[in-house]
Amino acid sequence: MIKAIVFDLGGVVTNYSHQRFYHELAKYLKVNPNVLLPTLKSILKPFNRGEMDEDEFWRRLVENLQIELPANHKGFIRYEYEKDAKINKGIVKIIESLKKSDFKIALISDTIKSHALRTKEWGWFKYFDVVMLSCDVGLIKNNGKIFNLTLSKLGLKGNECIYIDDKKENLIPAKKVGMKVILYTSSQELKKDLKKLGAL
Repeated sequence: MIKAIVFDLGGVVTNYSHQRFYHELAKYLKVNPNVLLPTLKSILKPFNRGEMDEDEFWRRLVENLQIELPANHKGFIRYEYEKDAKINKGIVKIIESLKKSDFKIALISDTIKSHALRTKEWGWFKYFDVVMLSCDVGLIKNNGKIFNLTLSKLGLKGNECIYIDDKKENLIPAKKVGMKVILYTSSQELKKDLKKLGAL
Protein backbone atom coordinates (compact mmCIF):
# COMPACT_ATOMS: atom_id res chain seq x y z
CA MET A 1 0.00 0.00 0.00
CA ILE A 2 1.34 3.42 -1.00
CA LYS A 3 1.82 5.75 1.98
CA ALA A 4 4.22 8.44 0.68
CA ILE A 5 4.95 10.36 -2.51
CA VAL A 6 8.51 11.59 -2.97
CA PHE A 7 9.22 14.44 -5.38
CA ASP A 8 12.29 15.80 -7.14
CA LEU A 9 12.67 19.60 -6.91
CA GLY A 10 14.14 21.13 -10.11
CA GLY A 11 12.14 20.16 -13.19
CA VAL A 12 9.20 18.83 -11.15
CA VAL A 13 8.21 20.99 -8.16
CA THR A 14 9.94 23.96 -9.79
CA ASN A 15 10.65 24.69 -13.42
CA TYR A 16 14.33 25.42 -12.72
CA SER A 17 16.42 24.02 -15.55
CA HIS A 18 20.03 22.99 -15.08
CA GLN A 19 20.40 22.99 -18.87
CA ARG A 20 19.45 26.67 -19.05
CA PHE A 21 21.91 27.43 -16.27
CA TYR A 22 24.70 25.61 -18.16
CA HIS A 23 24.05 27.72 -21.26
CA GLU A 24 23.87 30.97 -19.29
CA LEU A 25 27.12 30.10 -17.53
CA ALA A 26 28.81 29.30 -20.85
CA LYS A 27 27.73 32.68 -22.23
CA TYR A 28 28.89 34.44 -19.07
CA LEU A 29 32.31 32.76 -19.19
CA LYS A 30 32.51 33.12 -23.00
CA VAL A 31 33.24 29.43 -23.51
CA ASN A 32 31.69 26.79 -25.75
CA PRO A 33 28.91 24.90 -23.86
CA ASN A 34 30.37 21.61 -25.13
CA VAL A 35 33.71 22.51 -23.53
CA LEU A 36 32.08 23.70 -20.30
CA LEU A 37 29.75 20.76 -19.66
CA PRO A 38 32.23 17.91 -18.96
CA THR A 39 34.23 20.13 -16.60
CA LEU A 40 31.12 21.47 -14.91
CA LYS A 41 29.60 18.04 -14.34
CA SER A 42 32.72 16.76 -12.60
CA ILE A 43 32.74 19.78 -10.26
CA LEU A 44 28.99 19.78 -9.61
CA LYS A 45 29.00 16.41 -7.84
CA PRO A 46 31.12 17.55 -4.86
CA PHE A 47 29.41 20.97 -5.00
CA ASN A 48 26.00 19.30 -4.67
CA ARG A 49 27.30 17.14 -1.82
CA GLY A 50 28.28 20.30 0.07
CA GLU A 51 31.98 19.46 -0.07
CA MET A 52 32.97 22.89 -1.41
CA ASP A 53 31.75 26.46 -1.15
CA GLU A 54 31.10 28.78 -4.10
CA ASP A 55 34.58 30.28 -3.98
CA GLU A 56 36.09 26.81 -4.41
CA PHE A 57 33.58 26.01 -7.18
CA TRP A 58 34.66 29.05 -9.19
CA ARG A 59 38.35 28.43 -8.50
CA ARG A 60 38.17 24.86 -9.79
CA LEU A 61 36.00 25.83 -12.74
CA VAL A 62 38.27 28.55 -14.15
CA GLU A 63 41.37 26.52 -13.35
CA ASN A 64 40.09 23.52 -15.32
CA LEU A 65 38.91 25.73 -18.20
CA GLN A 66 42.16 27.73 -18.09
CA ILE A 67 40.35 31.07 -18.16
CA GLU A 68 40.34 34.20 -15.99
CA LEU A 69 37.86 34.44 -13.11
CA PRO A 70 35.29 37.17 -13.91
CA ALA A 71 35.57 40.05 -11.44
CA ASN A 72 31.79 40.15 -10.83
CA HIS A 73 31.24 36.39 -10.42
CA LYS A 74 29.94 36.59 -6.83
CA GLY A 75 26.17 36.36 -6.82
CA PHE A 76 25.92 34.96 -10.37
CA ILE A 77 24.70 31.52 -9.28
CA ARG A 78 22.06 32.91 -6.91
CA TYR A 79 20.96 35.54 -9.45
CA GLU A 80 20.42 32.92 -12.17
CA TYR A 81 18.42 30.76 -9.76
CA GLU A 82 16.24 33.67 -8.62
CA LYS A 83 15.65 34.66 -12.25
CA ASP A 84 14.77 31.16 -13.45
CA ALA A 85 13.12 29.22 -10.62
CA LYS A 86 9.33 29.30 -10.45
CA ILE A 87 7.12 26.94 -8.49
CA ASN A 88 4.97 24.55 -10.50
CA LYS A 89 1.39 25.43 -9.49
CA GLY A 90 0.07 22.21 -11.02
CA ILE A 91 2.33 20.19 -8.74
CA VAL A 92 1.32 22.24 -5.70
CA LYS A 93 -2.33 21.35 -6.39
CA ILE A 94 -1.42 17.67 -6.66
CA ILE A 95 0.53 17.81 -3.38
CA GLU A 96 -2.39 19.51 -1.62
CA SER A 97 -4.74 16.81 -2.93
CA LEU A 98 -2.39 14.05 -1.78
CA LYS A 99 -2.10 15.61 1.69
CA LYS A 100 -5.89 15.60 2.02
CA SER A 101 -5.72 11.84 1.42
CA ASP A 102 -3.16 11.51 4.24
CA PHE A 103 -0.16 10.64 2.10
CA LYS A 104 3.22 11.69 3.47
CA ILE A 105 5.01 14.02 1.07
CA ALA A 106 8.81 14.11 0.76
CA LEU A 107 11.40 15.88 -1.35
CA ILE A 108 14.81 14.71 -2.56
CA SER A 109 17.00 17.25 -4.34
CA ASP A 110 20.54 17.37 -5.64
CA THR A 111 21.12 21.02 -4.83
CA ILE A 112 23.71 23.50 -3.61
CA LYS A 113 23.56 25.55 -0.43
CA SER A 114 22.68 28.92 -2.01
CA HIS A 115 19.79 27.38 -3.95
CA ALA A 116 18.56 25.52 -0.88
CA LEU A 117 18.66 28.71 1.20
CA ARG A 118 16.70 30.69 -1.41
CA THR A 119 14.14 27.91 -1.80
CA LYS A 120 13.66 27.90 1.97
CA GLU A 121 13.31 31.71 2.01
CA TRP A 122 10.56 31.44 -0.62
CA GLY A 123 8.73 28.98 1.66
CA TRP A 124 8.64 26.15 -0.86
CA PHE A 125 9.75 23.46 1.60
CA LYS A 126 6.55 23.93 3.61
CA TYR A 127 4.73 21.42 1.39
CA PHE A 128 6.93 18.51 2.51
CA ASP A 129 7.01 16.32 5.61
CA VAL A 130 10.60 15.29 4.85
CA VAL A 131 13.14 17.41 2.93
CA MET A 132 16.32 15.62 1.87
CA LEU A 133 18.93 17.93 0.31
CA SER A 134 22.20 16.62 -1.09
CA CYS A 135 24.19 19.60 0.20
CA ASP A 136 23.00 18.88 3.76
CA VAL A 137 23.47 15.10 3.86
CA GLY A 138 26.55 14.78 1.62
CA LEU A 139 24.85 12.35 -0.76
CA ILE A 140 23.53 12.73 -4.31
CA LYS A 141 20.91 10.72 -6.16
CA ASN A 142 23.34 8.48 -8.02
CA ASN A 143 23.96 6.96 -4.59
CA GLY A 144 21.02 4.90 -3.34
CA LYS A 145 21.87 5.91 0.23
CA ILE A 146 19.95 9.20 -0.11
CA PHE A 147 16.82 7.20 -0.95
CA ASN A 148 17.36 4.85 1.99
CA LEU A 149 17.88 7.85 4.27
CA THR A 150 14.60 9.35 3.04
CA LEU A 151 12.77 6.07 3.71
CA SER A 152 14.26 6.02 7.22
CA LYS A 153 13.03 9.58 7.88
CA LEU A 154 9.58 8.65 6.58
CA GLY A 155 9.55 5.43 8.61
CA LEU A 156 8.49 3.48 5.52
CA LYS A 157 9.66 0.71 3.19
CA GLY A 158 10.50 1.31 -0.45
CA ASN A 159 7.38 -0.43 -1.76
CA GLU A 160 5.25 2.00 0.25
CA CYS A 161 6.55 5.00 -1.70
CA ILE A 162 6.37 6.50 -5.18
CA TYR A 163 9.30 8.56 -6.44
CA ILE A 164 8.82 11.22 -9.17
CA ASP A 165 11.69 12.71 -11.19
CA ASP A 166 12.14 14.28 -14.61
CA LYS A 167 15.44 12.45 -15.21
CA LYS A 168 15.41 8.73 -16.05
CA GLU A 169 18.81 8.12 -14.45
CA ASN A 170 17.49 9.26 -11.06
CA LEU A 171 14.70 6.68 -11.17
CA ILE A 172 17.20 3.78 -11.23
CA PRO A 173 18.50 4.08 -7.61
CA ALA A 174 14.94 4.74 -6.41
CA LYS A 175 13.78 1.49 -8.02
CA LYS A 176 16.71 -0.35 -6.45
CA VAL A 177 15.43 0.50 -2.95
CA GLY A 178 11.98 -0.79 -3.92
CA MET A 179 10.20 2.47 -4.73
CA LYS A 180 7.64 2.66 -7.51
CA VAL A 181 8.77 5.35 -9.94
CA ILE A 182 7.23 7.89 -12.32
CA LEU A 183 9.11 9.79 -15.01
CA TYR A 184 7.68 13.31 -14.84
CA THR A 185 6.66 15.05 -18.07
CA SER A 186 3.73 17.27 -17.01
CA SER A 187 1.34 17.72 -14.09
CA GLN A 188 -1.53 16.36 -16.22
CA GLU A 189 0.38 13.16 -17.03
CA LEU A 190 1.47 12.87 -13.41
CA LYS A 191 -2.16 12.84 -12.28
CA LYS A 192 -2.84 9.93 -14.63
CA ASP A 193 0.26 8.05 -13.48
CA LEU A 194 -0.59 8.53 -9.80
CA LYS A 195 -4.15 7.29 -10.40
CA LYS A 196 -2.78 4.16 -12.08
CA LEU A 197 -0.73 3.49 -8.94
CA GLY A 198 -3.73 4.13 -6.69
CA ALA A 199 -2.48 7.38 -5.18
CA LEU A 200 -5.08 9.84 -6.54
